[in-house]
Amino acid sequence: MIVDDMWDIWNKVFLDENLKIQLHSNLQWEIKKLAEKYNYWGRIEYQTPQGRKEGIIGYIDVVWLIPYTRKPAIAFEIDNVRKKGSIRKLLNIDVKERYWLYYGRYANIELFTKEIDKENTITVIDLPYRRKPDEPKRVKYKSSGIDFYNGLI
Repeated sequence: MIVDDMWDIWNKVFLDENLKIQLHSNLQWEIKKLAEKYNYWGRIEYQTPQGRKEGIIGYIDVVWLIPYTRKPAIAFEIDNVRKKGSIRKLLNIDVKERYWLYYGRYANIELFTKEIDKENTITVIDLPYRRKPDEPKRVKYKSSGIDFYNGLI
């Protein structure tokens, strides 16, 4: 499952002091590499065609493309602050799945996301940037318009 793989990447990058220095970039590269496991091609800083049409210059942090057609299938945004622009970029790209990896301090990130993502199409992964590795971690799943938490991971 993609969400479980995101946690594996987080633990790899966040717990390695050498990789943590460039946290955002290393998360991007690890997610890009993961695309092959799911039979996609990974691209970093993918410019959204919809954004160009609407006059919004937008680059998605990582996009997985369908091989040979190069059509976007899955999009990932990575942030440590609340950015409405990141949510809008995810909503403006035509993909089957959208993930927002958030590793900031804001506790009620799902409320922030719901303000913009009214149709509940983005899966929010709330990463524990300021927490210790042994503390409980929350992942919020959004699937078919139903929200649920899986508690401890």
